[in-house]
Amino acid sequence: MTPEQLLFAQCSRRLYRWAERLHALPLPKSLKNRLARALGRYLSPYRADLPKVLAGLQLGLGFSLAETKVNARAWLASHVLSAVSRFDYRRMDEAWVKRRVTVDQPEALARLVETGGLVLTYHSFHHNTL
Repeated sequence: MTPEQLLFAQCSRRLYRWAERLHALPLPKSLKNRLARALGRYLSPYRADLPKVLAGLQLGLGFSLAETKVNARAWLASHVLSAVSRFDYRRMDEAWVKRRVTVDQPEALARLVETGGLVLTYHSFHHNTL
């Protein structure tokens, strides 16, 4: 393991420990979400990559410096929010999905169930940081 990989692993472990603590607190979800976003800006293991992310947002998307900073902050903030949400996965059963997930083209999904295929979804970008 390289020193950079070790640092990333240690930062990730710290993030998840804080996320677990935050998840366990008896607070309203809205307050937990605000706290998670604040913690994410400081605990994200991707903070070391921030200069590359800023450059990528500017070059790849043509963002101004101000837009770049706003989006980078949101990206960092989402990391603890994502980690906290993972502790809710065990409660996300079929009934939860039916109440909260919508499918714009159910006939296309039905065909995929029969024939197989790939479903691309629009969801929070932190799940697959590329």
